[in-house]
Amino acid sequence: FCLLKMAAYDDRYREFAKYRPKLKEMLNKVVSQIPDQWYNIGISLDITNEKLEGIKKSPSNGGELTKFFKEVLVLWEKNGTPSYNWATLLECISSDAVGHKALADRIAKTLGSSEKELTSQNAFQLLKTCEFRIVSHWSNLAGTLGVSLDDRKRLRTQALLHNNYEDSLQECLDIWIVNRDGRATWEELFQAVEREEKLTASKMRLA
Repeated sequence: FCLLKMAAYDDRYREFAKYRPKLKEMLNKVVSQIPDQWYNIGISLDITNEKLEGIKKSPSNGGELTKFFKEVLVLWEKNGTPSYNWATLLECISSDAVGHKALADRIAKTLGSSEKELTSQNAFQLLKTCEFRIVSHWSNLAGTLGVSLDDRKRLRTQALLHNNYEDSLQECLDIWIVNRDGRATWEELFQAVEREEKLTASKMRLA
């Protein structure tokens, strides 16, 4: 069991108590890595054995561990206790009952970027800091992010005319964020970068 009812969080994770996790993010960072720990995590989050057995036996879940885990996380958010934040979940993951401290530490390193406000300027600066090859890969990245071919052709012409690919990339990021209408995420950007430059994507996740 996690000692989540203590007054203070572990020093390693205390700063993440202010961050409220999103389901998609938890599915990507946690569930995909340790699906077999859904029951232990559920117990640690004060979900009763009766409810966990109900999740396990539900025909709609089809015996799939990821679906069990998803229901546990949804129920935790609904219950609101223990506190629904990343510090709570990281302590569960690193606890003796679950035994994945290394994973919890890796996730903690990514949360700084994940929780930072996603703007085209912030995204562009992170790409530049992590040495993304803008000239050769900006257009492919834009395409992966759903920027239309017409927009990419227009921006390519603009880049060639002014010899400025950075502005074209930043405008592509603007288009992506606007088109996603509030649904764009850092993880979506990381995955798009990973298709072009895996090492750069890894740097961005750790930044």
